[in-house]
Amino acid sequence: MDTGSTRPEGAEPGPGNQPIAGQLAEIRERLCAAFPRAKSVLLEFDGTFKAHIDVREGELVPAIEAQLAHIDNGRFTRVEHGATPHHPFLHRISAVISA
Repeated sequence: MDTGSTRPEGAEPGPGNQPIAGQLAEIRERLCAAFPRAKSVLLEFDGTFKAHIDVREGELVPAIEAQLAHIDNGRFTRVEHGATPHHPFLHRISAVISA
Protein backbone atom coordinates (compact mmCIF):
# COMPACT_ATOMS: atom_id res chain seq x y z
CA MET A 1 0.00 0.00 0.00
CA ASP A 2 1.33 3.45 -0.94
CA THR A 3 1.20 5.85 2.01
CA GLY A 4 2.80 8.74 0.13
CA SER A 5 6.07 8.32 1.98
CA THR A 6 9.34 8.41 0.05
CA ARG A 7 11.06 6.34 2.73
CA PRO A 8 11.87 2.77 1.71
CA GLU A 9 9.59 0.17 3.26
CA GLY A 10 10.93 -1.03 6.61
CA ALA A 11 13.39 1.89 6.93
CA GLU A 12 13.34 3.54 10.33
CA PRO A 13 13.71 7.30 10.58
CA GLY A 14 17.17 8.16 11.84
CA PRO A 15 19.01 11.42 12.38
CA GLY A 16 19.53 11.88 8.64
CA ASN A 17 16.05 10.95 7.46
CA GLN A 18 13.79 12.05 10.31
CA PRO A 19 10.99 14.41 9.22
CA ILE A 20 11.92 18.07 9.64
CA ALA A 21 9.25 18.69 12.29
CA GLY A 22 10.74 15.88 14.38
CA GLN A 23 14.25 17.29 14.02
CA LEU A 24 13.08 20.75 15.08
CA ALA A 25 11.19 19.36 18.06
CA GLU A 26 14.28 17.39 19.09
CA ILE A 27 16.51 20.48 18.97
CA ARG A 28 14.00 22.48 21.02
CA GLU A 29 13.57 19.67 23.57
CA ARG A 30 17.34 19.43 24.05
CA LEU A 31 17.56 23.16 24.69
CA CYS A 32 14.60 23.11 27.09
CA ALA A 33 16.21 20.22 28.99
CA ALA A 34 19.60 21.96 29.11
CA PHE A 35 18.11 25.26 30.29
CA PRO A 36 15.13 24.49 32.54
CA ARG A 37 15.09 28.04 33.96
CA ALA A 38 14.52 29.57 30.50
CA LYS A 39 11.27 31.47 30.15
CA SER A 40 11.12 30.52 26.46
CA VAL A 41 13.09 28.63 23.83
CA LEU A 42 12.38 29.64 20.25
CA LEU A 43 13.65 28.44 16.88
CA GLU A 44 13.71 30.88 13.97
CA PHE A 45 14.55 30.65 10.29
CA ASP A 46 14.93 33.81 8.25
CA GLY A 47 17.71 32.79 5.91
CA THR A 48 19.70 31.66 8.95
CA PHE A 49 18.56 28.97 11.39
CA LYS A 50 18.76 30.35 14.95
CA ALA A 51 17.83 29.42 18.50
CA HIS A 52 16.74 32.04 21.03
CA ILE A 53 16.76 31.35 24.76
CA ASP A 54 15.08 33.96 26.96
CA VAL A 55 15.85 34.16 30.69
CA ARG A 56 14.85 36.55 33.45
CA GLU A 57 18.06 36.33 35.47
CA GLY A 58 20.93 38.23 33.83
CA GLU A 59 23.48 36.24 35.81
CA LEU A 60 22.51 33.11 33.82
CA VAL A 61 23.58 34.63 30.49
CA PRO A 62 27.34 33.84 30.63
CA ALA A 63 26.71 30.26 31.78
CA ILE A 64 24.18 29.64 29.00
CA GLU A 65 26.52 31.13 26.40
CA ALA A 66 29.33 28.83 27.55
CA GLN A 67 27.11 25.75 27.72
CA LEU A 68 25.67 26.29 24.22
CA ALA A 69 29.10 25.75 22.69
CA HIS A 70 29.16 22.19 24.05
CA ILE A 71 25.62 21.01 23.21
CA ASP A 72 25.33 18.64 20.22
CA ASN A 73 29.06 18.69 19.45
CA GLY A 74 29.24 22.40 18.70
CA ARG A 75 26.00 22.67 16.69
CA PHE A 76 25.35 26.15 18.15
CA THR A 77 27.73 28.85 16.90
CA ARG A 78 27.96 32.65 16.79
CA VAL A 79 26.44 32.94 20.27
CA GLU A 80 25.39 36.44 21.28
CA HIS A 81 23.10 38.09 23.80
CA GLY A 82 20.91 41.14 24.08
CA ALA A 83 17.46 42.33 24.99
CA THR A 84 14.36 40.26 24.25
CA PRO A 85 12.05 42.17 21.89
CA HIS A 86 8.90 43.46 23.63
CA HIS A 87 9.99 41.96 26.99
CA PRO A 88 12.14 44.50 28.84
CA PHE A 89 12.83 42.23 31.83
CA LEU A 90 14.15 39.26 29.84
CA HIS A 91 17.60 38.61 28.40
CA ARG A 92 17.95 36.79 25.07
CA ILE A 93 20.82 34.47 24.17
CA SER A 94 20.87 33.66 20.45
CA ALA A 95 22.94 31.20 18.44
CA VAL A 96 23.15 30.04 14.84
CA ILE A 97 22.26 26.36 14.49
CA SER A 98 24.44 24.28 12.14
CA ALA A 99 22.90 21.35 10.30
